[in-house]
Amino acid sequence: MTRADSFQAGAGPHRLALAAIFALLAAPCGCGPSRPPAWIAEVEALAAGKAMDGVMAKAPGEWKAAQVALLGSKKAMKSGDEGVARILATKASILFKTAVAVSRGIDAKARAEAAEDRLSSALADAEKLRSRRLDAEARFLSLKSFHESQGDLAAQKLAALEKDKEAVASMSASQKEKWMALEAIRCDREVQRCRATLLAAEALGCGEALPAESGDAGAALAKAGASPASQWESRRVLVDDAALRADRFLEHCRALHEPDPLANPAGESAVLEVFVKAFEGTGAMVSASARGIVIAMADPDDGQGGLSKKATAALGIAAGVLGKMAPATILVEDYPPLGCSGDGCAESAKDLAGLGASALGGGGESVLKVEPHGWGTVTPVDPGPCLGKACPKGRLDLVVLSVG
Repeated sequence: MTRADSFQAGAGPHRLALAAIFALLAAPCGCGPSRPPAWIAEVEALAAGKAMDGVMAKAPGEWKAAQVALLGSKKAMKSGDEGVARILATKASILFKTAVAVSRGIDAKARAEAAEDRLSSALADAEKLRSRRLDAEARFLSLKSFHESQGDLAAQKLAALEKDKEAVASMSASQKEKWMALEAIRCDREVQRCRATLLAAEALGCGEALPAESGDAGAALAKAGASPASQWESRRVLVDDAALRADRFLEHCRALHEPDPLANPAGESAVLEVFVKAFEGTGAMVSASARGIVIAMADPDDGQGGLSKKATAALGIAAGVLGKMAPATILVEDYPPLGCSGDGCAESAKDLAGLGASALGGGGESVLKVEPHGWGTVTPVDPGPCLGKACPKGRLDLVVLSVG
């Protein structure tokens, strides 16, 4: 065996190994691009996870910085700088998690603000309910007190009727005749007081607010007004019933008025005192009644169908005072002079009341609601000049039903 043959025989295995290596290197590779290391894959999974929903819109700065860091990490790894790649991957992870925290913080703040709004709304509703409860309790107590007093008054009226029946039964014919005449006058005045009460209630809008009570009170008054004076017992019952219904109608209207009850200004001493001082020395009389504050003046007519100077001056004072207490509701009532009779009497009273209302400046855009009324031949029921009888030259009343 020659040296060449010996070399070829000994080198056989090495030659085969080299051939195999060359074959592997020459063979085409089907494995594709290399996978990123686990620490980059974790960051990519974090960026694509559910926790990132809506994060880009709520934390755009942190989101963009995280994406830049992740891209830089991939580039560094591709260029073979693993140290820089790890640092940038860690930075990207921190920024992504920071973005999630910022987004959740924004959501939490929004929920907290919504909760605060709901709480504020609930507290406001609770305060409204509390206020309504207190208001309802106050109205209830006011009406309860009034109804108790009406019950006592009804009992007193019934007792008075029984007592008068016994007294009349023991009277002589002449005594009975005189008593019956006085009873007729008393009932007429009470009927007129009921009419005045219903007029005040209607001026305050009670008819619209309480139509059923308005109808009942009006029907009771019609029955009382039509009852004959000769049947004094039945007439007394009808008149007393009408008076109680009229008073109840006005009281209910005041107590149930919305949004706030309407107080009778005559029951407020400070308000009454303002009017008393304003009319000192004017000749007008200021007093309190169940309807309101009454400012009554005699001789309102100038003799030619117009307002007298004294009445005009008093109305000017009233307008000034009421303008500071607006809004207000006022009745202007005119009672014609003694001896006036017929339809013309009522018409002239109505005209003069209209002039008084105009002088106060009510109507239109005014904050004063002024209602004129001419009473014709009836006599005044509120305190003032010529109470219970006709004034020689008539009388003009301003009845302040409500203020403020």
